[in-house]
Amino acid sequence: MKTTKFKSLILLICFLPCCVVVSGDQRTTHRRIQRVILISIDTLRADFLGCYNPKMKTSPNLDQFAMQNVMFTDVTSQAATTGASHKSIFYSVYPSIHKTSLRAIPEEKETSPIEIIRANGFQTGAFTGGGQLNHVFGFARGFDLYREPAGDPDQKHRINEMEDETFHWLDQHADEKFFLFLHSFEVHCPYDPPKDFFQKWSAWYGGRIRKEQCHPDFDFQRPLLPADYEYIRSLYSAEVNYTDLFLGRLFQKLKELGIYDETLIVFLSDHGESLGERNYIGHSQLYQVQLHVPLILHIPGVAPARIDAPMESLDVMPTIFDLLGIQSRSVQFQGRSALPLIRGERSFDKDRAVISEEFGRVRVRMGNRALGFSPDGRFPDELYDLKNDPEEIENLADINPKTVEELKLPYFQMIRESKQLSALFILVPGRKLHIDNDAMEQLKALGYLEQ
Repeated sequence: MKTTKFKSLILLICFLPCCVVVSGDQRTTHRRIQRVILISIDTLRADFLGCYNPKMKTSPNLDQFAMQNVMFTDVTSQAATTGASHKSIFYSVYPSIHKTSLRAIPEEKETSPIEIIRANGFQTGAFTGGGQLNHVFGFARGFDLYREPAGDPDQKHRINEMEDETFHWLDQHADEKFFLFLHSFEVHCPYDPPKDFFQKWSAWYGGRIRKEQCHPDFDFQRPLLPADYEYIRSLYSAEVNYTDLFLGRLFQKLKELGIYDETLIVFLSDHGESLGERNYIGHSQLYQVQLHVPLILHIPGVAPARIDAPMESLDVMPTIFDLLGIQSRSVQFQGRSALPLIRGERSFDKDRAVISEEFGRVRVRMGNRALGFSPDGRFPDELYDLKNDPEEIENLADINPKTVEELKLPYFQMIRESKQLSALFILVPGRKLHIDNDAMEQLKALGYLEQ
């Protein structure tokens, strides 16, 4: 196909068989996108992937995928828990606005973006790990098929089960327009890799930590020794390595079906994981190690690129809509499409304020400055210099009150400007959260509820 002059990208995607996308200074032509696969590997740290940290040898398939596509290096999750983060990804709305958490499910007057994608002629399917993505939390809206785990909730390595079902679904729908969501808890605790991967990464250890343990269990074994932390990191690395095999097989399957070059693939994680930083194992906290996530896009016809501008997870859905040429007044996105960055038209402000929220706390980061605070004042402010203190140990809030107030402003401005949007997600007073037995067992297996 010949390169055409850039006119209106969105209109071209909507109405013409091909369009122009600029990557850096290079213009490339791609076909109109007919298929989308959104892949979320739960609890995956960016720096445990070789493409983000060359010291890691965990992800050869994903490293190759990143090298050939568009990789974003500075992406912040909106929450450090699965449900809140994924709702922000799907709806492009901050957690305080969509109000979804393990403790609450709002009534939604807002149209689900997945419903809009389906209304534009796409078959919609999802294969998930359940847990906080169980249908009872509202994530099935808009999906023709929403598959959750079956059988023993303590069974590990469900990524094999998901692979079989996913490949069968792809065989059935390869010739159709589709939107497919894939989600796995494989990297999530308990860190219990298959035998071959355990032997490769972790067999050296002879201490007291058991590989089938999950976050709450570690609290009873403190203080952990350096070797204990290293063992936990090795188990986590083994899980990443095992998951990478699935990704390699998925990419190969798409090529065998002849649709890889015509499919938009979005790879990301919902949040990261502390693996000894600040003497903590797990997530649900608002620190960089738990909020920095990978984001890699395979956009048919677009040259490889590395984009260092600050991004948020809630930028994903506006970018998908932009690439699909979907313009709808039925949804209100708080995120921004990344297409201007991919086209090289402009860059985001390097000091863009990125916002994360969790259990009544807020984190605002601008560049290397990160502030954690409680809007109601229940918790003390925490200000960190990420360049000189990447593990966020030295709290600078007391000696920098002006910076503290400056960093609070973007959050309160967002709240003021989002009142109408927030009103579309309604928490009913006195309404109890009902979780069925299957969802309850899934949450227990993942360490969110007591066994």
